[in-house]
Amino acid sequence: MRILMISNVYPPQIIGGAEIIVRRHARCLAGLGHHVALIAGWMPGYPGEEKELEVVDGLPVYRFPFRTWEQSEDFWIPSIEDFVDAVVARERPDLVHAHNLRGLGVNLIAAARRHGLPVFVTLNDHWFHCHWATRLRSDGTLCSDPRECDLGCCPGIATQGADRVLPVRLRRDTLLRALDGATCLIASSESLGRAHEQAGIVPQQLRIVSSGIDLDAMPPVPAHRPSASDGVVRFALAASLAEHKGIHDLIEATALLHADQALRGRWSLKVAGMGQLQGELEAAIASGRLGEDVDCLGRLERADVHALMAESDVVILTSRWSENEPVVLLEGAAVGAALIATDVGGCPEMIHPGRSGDLVPPRDPVALAGAMAAYVRAPALAALHGRWNADNRDRLDEGHAIATLLEQYELAIEAPASAAERPPIVLCGGSPTPAIVSLVSRLHLVEPEGLRLRLLWQGWTHAEDWRDAVFYWDWGGRPEMRARALLAGLPVLAAEDGTRAPGVVPYRSLLEAAAALVDWPCDRSLLSPLRRPGEARLREFWRDAGPALASLRSVPVESAAIGDDLAARAEALAQRHPAFAAAMEGSIR
Repeated sequence: MRILMISNVYPPQIIGGAEIIVRRHARCLAGLGHHVALIAGWMPGYPGEEKELEVVDGLPVYRFPFRTWEQSEDFWIPSIEDFVDAVVARERPDLVHAHNLRGLGVNLIAAARRHGLPVFVTLNDHWFHCHWATRLRSDGTLCSDPRECDLGCCPGIATQGADRVLPVRLRRDTLLRALDGATCLIASSESLGRAHEQAGIVPQQLRIVSSGIDLDAMPPVPAHRPSASDGVVRFALAASLAEHKGIHDLIEATALLHADQALRGRWSLKVAGMGQLQGELEAAIASGRLGEDVDCLGRLERADVHALMAESDVVILTSRWSENEPVVLLEGAAVGAALIATDVGGCPEMIHPGRSGDLVPPRDPVALAGAMAAYVRAPALAALHGRWNADNRDRLDEGHAIATLLEQYELAIEAPASAAERPPIVLCGGSPTPAIVSLVSRLHLVEPEGLRLRLLWQGWTHAEDWRDAVFYWDWGGRPEMRARALLAGLPVLAAEDGTRAPGVVPYRSLLEAAAALVDWPCDRSLLSPLRRPGEARLREFWRDAGPALASLRSVPVESAAIGDDLAARAEALAQRHPAFAAAMEGSIR
């Protein structure tokens, strides 16, 4: 097979586990005789020369320089489409497998699909449905419903081409619409898969496939853990030194451990990694409040991280965010260390309390210190849990993941699945008023179960989005966009302004707009009388005869009937959802 893999970051640049995994999988597939090429970004400011094409591990890597990491602009990069077209023309792949796409743009999925290629997408974190990618809210708490982004967590999206800040839902729906076009979605943990299903992906697309690790690259399991010789339990943590990784919790837990004089001299901690909290960690170490056996090693090469784990009794992960399948836990288990991790995301799927390690609540330094102290008091327990991990290390082999991927690749190439109906979309354009933002923020409260409606801002769309749209929601202020929608044969939903136009259905309240958004996509036949081919629309707009123009200014019978029906639907919606109706009272302007 000829496989084109895509990753926003690729060695020699590495941020975290995702880059490690995609590199290993690329090398493994190439080692099995498949032709593998890659598209990857190049981070600005990174040492080295930007090259459009280079060879890494014997594989061609086409570099696309990043333009921004800003959350409001890192997901839709129009220029990536020409780049993808050029690489596809040169490499002639049978399929595309995309990993992290932040900074490259999700619109490259549509670019690959236009070549008739199956597209696989690996979900590495929550970026496709969370503005912050971590599902950590702005106040630091974990999000329980990704549809509530607009309600206090993220104020909106300020982007070029928009007159005002856009509701953040439009970003999420744009990314989900891109995933709708994928052949298969891969998640390494059940937790991440459930999170994306909750956010609105089509469940039938999803496959849970553990990424695994290259066991041959791991050091051998030590015959005896270090604590067996001197009684000192050695802890290790390898992670980005950032707030979402729980570094503050690690500092406080270590201080609590040091405060227990009965345990002094019986444990040590080594931290590998770098990030914005590195200085704070080093200052805490220098102050002496963490004890004398805590070291911050900075960034280490991967082989050195493996060696650190092999020399440790317990590997720790203190994340506050919902991790996927942390590579550090896979590697820690593979070298036969016991594991301590926070009980979030995919971590509970990787640790069996009482057999392989322990789980603690996130943001709980007391519980973390308690779990560490338990191993210090009983080094034999750490050895026992580490041995369980070592005895089960074969289940971590990435060969299982590669075999599953190849099976899915072959199915997609040889027997393409019939195209499933994609979730309905509503195109939006113009300047959203505070009332419109309020409606968009709460619309999920009244959407029917399983609807998965996509609200797309017109600036983040392709031609197929206009072809597939149910209707166009006109927010006002951009008359040229309304004209484009009408010429495309789309019915238009717009706030009542006293004028009448063919193909336009006015709403007189936010409840009427909400009723249109939740009812019309469920029964598209409601709008069929207003749909006319673009050629017919063009003739109507440019007709010369005065009487004809006068007739265009009258409201067609179909528009009036649909408007009357909309009022009845709004009343029914208010009866079903009185709290929502109360929130929607007031001006539509």
